[in-house]
Amino acid sequence: MASSPKPRILFATNSERGQCGVFFATMDALLHSNPDVELHFASFPSLEGETRAISEKATGSNPDIKPIMFHALEGPTHTEAVIKRLTLKYGEDFALPPPTLTRPLDISTTMAAIGDIIGALLGWEGPQFMTVYNSFDAVIKSVVPDLIILDALLSPAITAAWNSGTRFSYLCPNALKDAVASYQPLDILWNYPALMTGYDYPLRWFQRPINIFHHFHTLYRVLYNSDVAATRQYVQEQTGRPMRILLGKANALPDFVRIFVGSLPELDFPLKSHSRVVACGPIIQDVPAVAESDPKLSSWLSNGPTIYVNLGSLFIFTEESATELAKGLNLVLDQLDRRKPNAPRSQVLWKLSSKSGDTTLTASNPRICEAFCGKIEDGRVRIVKWLQTPPLAVLRSGSIVCAVHHGGASSYHETVLVEHLGIGRKGSRSRQPLFEAAELSEALVDVISGEKSELMRSKARELADICKRYGDGPQNAAQGILALATETTAAADKEESIATAEKKVTV
Repeated sequence: MASSPKPRILFATNSERGQCGVFFATMDALLHSNPDVELHFASFPSLEGETRAISEKATGSNPDIKPIMFHALEGPTHTEAVIKRLTLKYGEDFALPPPTLTRPLDISTTMAAIGDIIGALLGWEGPQFMTVYNSFDAVIKSVVPDLIILDALLSPAITAAWNSGTRFSYLCPNALKDAVASYQPLDILWNYPALMTGYDYPLRWFQRPINIFHHFHTLYRVLYNSDVAATRQYVQEQTGRPMRILLGKANALPDFVRIFVGSLPELDFPLKSHSRVVACGPIIQDVPAVAESDPKLSSWLSNGPTIYVNLGSLFIFTEESATELAKGLNLVLDQLDRRKPNAPRSQVLWKLSSKSGDTTLTASNPRICEAFCGKIEDGRVRIVKWLQTPPLAVLRSGSIVCAVHHGGASSYHETVLVEHLGIGRKGSRSRQPLFEAAELSEALVDVISGEKSELMRSKARELADICKRYGDGPQNAAQGILALATETTAAADKEESIATAEKKVTV
């Protein structure tokens, strides 16, 4: 394979914010620290504008920087593929999340939810999969990269990378546990909560048998889920090669593969790491302050301590769930007022996602207004569909006293992990994965002004200091990827030199 004097790196990711964020942060770091590197980025068309903006900002500060070359992937996005797959199962009225993720947990719900999640992790059906696969395969052949950096949820690109013979690695926003689990399966089976069980860490002794059952059930669904099996067979028939999904089996990955993870051992469960797993620290793109991006929001945030609620764009509220959350938040504000009557009044910033086309779930919804008892009209509660300010900027504003989120990687890896580290609480136990107003309000008040609230804040500051000691997460990922690409380029140059010398000898 021909190689360039400077490494040529091809990144490929889904367009969902929880996945693409670490890619933008890492590419931005690479641009500024290594102007000569040649970067290519393959994703779905919606990310082209943001890619161009990052390049223009970088080249504006240093004209020697080469802009990122964007390559639009064809076919449905991961979210579109998931919605289509689940719509076929649940009917045309389906909206995320699936019903199995909105019922109180028990053994049967956990089993059903695992089935939906495994199908969703793959996403694409056979023909859809091959559309994305062929599109990325064409990008590989056009770019001829020295190294491909992959999103672990972009299965068509993973499969194409395996089949291309080009060296590849992964870049993940997830917890270290997700990357190292397959290297210590017995420890995972015995000590760590299985998917969708709702169990706390560490497990109690009587939970272990059913927890082990759910781990094996998850493995069974990965191997024999009918939707996954149908796609696997279709891809095999079309390519003559196996379909590859997620990070694959630990012992099946080529030796050159590395997994760059946006976490640190101190931010994770107590697991042994592995030589191929590179802990970079939080990989988050730097953002302008709220005062720069949204002066009006900055002014409002300065009014008082703020509870920031953002459950992610994939958590779609119904009127019932939005009203229940509003009741819980209203209880929190009332209790904080009673506890600290002379302190600045607390307020709520809530990014509320509803079903596409639904214009009723807003700050003017009668049931939501009633639940907040006039606090929306008083300006203490701000409900928005979208924030032009990135979440990191909101969190850095100095006004946020508590962040309420769904436990995903872009917010924090898992709610269980947050409790294990001592920096927060589960907002729901009796109704998880949903919530109940009184229980949620109790957890929030405990975090903000409870007996252990200062200890939680101290622990959060301690973890922040640890992150600083490890250095900048995007730079750590960027330099690790650059070193891997440079190593690959050097190896290719050596092979080419040997081949040239042998050819001369033969002649």
